[in-house]
Amino acid sequence: MDYTDLRTMLLDRLVELEPNLHLSGPDRGVYKLADEDLRNYICWLHNGDNEYDIVAGAGLSEEEAKEFVNMWTGQWWKKYKQRTKLVLTDNEFQKFTNTMKGSSSLKAEYLLSQETLNEMRREIIRVLLNSGEICGTEVVANNLIIKEFRDRDFKKELKVEEVVNVIVSLKRRAQQLAQTTGAFIFILPDKSKIREFRNDGEVNAK
Repeated sequence: MDYTDLRTMLLDRLVELEPNLHLSGPDRGVYKLADEDLRNYICWLHNGDNEYDIVAGAGLSEEEAKEFVNMWTGQWWKKYKQRTKLVLTDNEFQKFTNTMKGSSSLKAEYLLSQETLNEMRREIIRVLLNSGEICGTEVVANNLIIKEFRDRDFKKELKVEEVVNVIVSLKRRAQQLAQTTGAFIFILPDKSKIREFRNDGEVNAK
């Protein structure tokens, strides 16, 4: 039993929950997000960095692994419907996501080592998961880092104390975000296959 097996179980469970999903086509982004979130959740749950080693070392039977994935995916799907919003035009998408655009999206990569940047992501993800936010953890972490560096407008490589202050601020932002209600992840779907997901599980194809 390894993480590849869990990915297969995840795919099957998503289709069970919403049979109208086309996870190898226009809805493949849903599976990609769920896969990313499952990986982060497992690493957080076992306080590790490598989901493959963790799963292999856990010694789960196939039945136990399937039970875990089914339970987690059900919770994730509920969060997905709560925390994501479909926006149907480019203008609407830009209105919701304009804070993510601009040169600030690359600034953190230039001013921080990859190790430090990864540590920032891990700290944000840890706060989100501790707060019960299991959907979009890495997407949110990346966007919070972008917003933080845009707001602070750093011009040169950060000193140690500045890195510490940024991490404290990011964790606070993550906690505040987790306390909000409604959507904070905005998705511009494939315009050729737009679907409206309702709480009752029905789907309207437009």
